[in-house]
Parts: sequence; C-alpha cells; structure tokens
Amino acid sequence: MRPEIAAARLFLGTLARDSLVQALSHCPDWSTLLRGSDPEGLTPLVAGVIGDTRGPFGSQANTLVKGQFLAQGRYQQFLIELAELLRACQVRGLLLKGAGLLQTVYRRYPGMRPLGDVDLFIPPQDFDRVDRVLRQAGYEVKQPMLYERGQHWVDLHLDLLNGHLLPSRALAFRMSGEDFLARGIALQGSLEGLYVPDPVDQFLHLSVHALKHSHGRLFWLVDLALVLRQCGWQELLDRARQTQSIRPLYYSLELLSEVFALEVPARARLNLLEKWYLRKVLARPRGNVWGEVITCLSVPGWWDRLVYLCELIRPRKRLVAYWRRLWPF
Repeated sequence: MRPEIAAARLFLGTLARDSLVQALSHCPDWSTLLRGSDPEGLTPLVAGVIGDTRGPFGSQANTLVKGQFLAQGRYQQFLIELAELLRACQVRGLLLKGAGLLQTVYRRYPGMRPLGDVDLFIPPQDFDRVDRVLRQAGYEVKQPMLYERGQHWVDLHLDLLNGHLLPSRALAFRMSGEDFLARGIALQGSLEGLYVPDPVDQFLHLSVHALKHSHGRLFWLVDLALVLRQCGWQELLDRARQTQSIRPLYYSLELLSEVFALEVPARARLNLLEKWYLRKVLARPRGNVWGEVITCLSVPGWWDRLVYLCELIRPRKRLVAYWRRLWPF
C-alpha cells in the first residue's frame, strides 16, 4: 500500500497504526515519501499523521507540520481581513472548497490541509462593489475574477460552476450560488459576513469539482470523507437529484470505498464508461483529463451533450444560445 494512502486511511480510521508503520518501512527516505504525497496534496496530512504516531521520519514530519501550522495562521488572518472588506461594502460571501473546509471539518486538524487561494462566491449584483473594495485594498487583477496582493489570492465566483469558461456545464448541474448562500452557515466573530456551505451542499459541490479535475488529487477525497460524516444520506440523495449531481455523488462514494475502504451509505450500478473512468482514476495516471468528458453523462439529452462537448473542445465559446436558436425545443 502506498504510504500516503496508508496515512490517509489511518487518519480516517480505516487502517491500523501498525499497517502504516509497515507501509513506511518500504519507503527508503523522506524525499521518496514526498514524491508520492506531494502530487496528491497529501503532504500536510501525511506529516501530521506521522508526527502523531512517532514513527519513521518523525523529525522531518514535525518540522513540516510547524511550518504548515504557521502558514494556516497567516491564511486565517487573510480571511479575517477579507471579511472586514466584505462588511465594509455590505456584501455576504460564501467560502468554497478549502477556505470553507478549514472553518468546518478541519478545525480539529490544523495544518493538515494544503492551502491555496480563497474561492469566494458573491452574488453577481454585488460584483462591482467587491471589485472596487479589493482594488482599493491593493489587490491587482491577474486574470478575470482572480485578484492578487503579495502572496494572497482571491478567486471570485459569480456562479458555482465557472460558467464563464464552459457555459453549458449549467446544463449538467443545477447548482445555484444564491441557494447555497441562503442555506449557508454564517461564521461568527472576526469572520462575520462570511458563510460556508451546509454539509450536503458542500459534499455535492466538492464532488462536482473533483470530477471536473478528473479526481486528480487524493486530498479531495479526504475532504469528501470528512464532510460525508456530517451528511444525512436521504437529504444528500434528495438534493443530488434536485441539483442533477447524482452521478458525481456516486463517483465520490465509489472512490471513497475503493481508495480508503470507507463504509459508504450506498453504491450505484455504473455503466461501462463510468467503470472505465473510475479504474483510470484508481490507477492514478498523470494527465487524466476524462472527468470533463464523463460530465456529459449528467447533461440531459443528446443534443445538449453535443453542445457541451463542443464547448469543451473550444472553451469560452457560447454555443448554447446559438444551438437553441437553430433547434428551439
């Protein structure tokens, strides 16, 4: 068993400590361990687990954990400043992905998740106000919707599916940022003004995001495993049907079972293409880009699937409106 997977399984409670020690015994040195864990985004978790178990590489792991802990402190201060800016312009923001997870499922595990930019959903009508206040605070626009100041990055979202890149993805999944925000959980204290998705919304959004990136990094599965503990199965299933994300839901459950031996509430009957895709994910090849193609199975109707695939080949080309004018049905 790969050491990084063994560490993640111990963290999630599906593997004994002795099994992790045995997996580590086959790893010749720390740099070899990092070559396996870094591409999967699991290095902070692996270091935290190894430090707790006092196993091999304990000193290197503890050094990394301390650095990660300090980085998360700086990241949290960054979020506090961002909350102040949003309060100043009277806008509510929804923290997505890692930024939201750090306030919920990772609160008990500081420093064990990789950090990146802050993904922030804001209602579209509030964009001008947020854009202005970020520029006034010294942020520069590096790409559309991406703001940078020093080592801090804010990735603004006016929808949950990056519709400006692939408009017809909205045909596959019916996820409304406004609905997520309305159901969101308000943060308190210095983070007032920021919200995190409720667990069911968070699990489904993370499932769609992981599929979009072909489940290319295993730390996304750890995120899903932690969030799943907070979800009721029937509510998760009902909302997956409402948002047309039932297929990504079942892909997540299948992978959680196969990779981490996690007990999941249900497993679906998958077609041959889906089975092939998940086998490819489990083989962990680099450069797997089939997740977006598999997404077309969630698009209802063969005509709209063709539109989606055309946009996938030519991103940013808004073919949906044109297609509807030709075939208005």
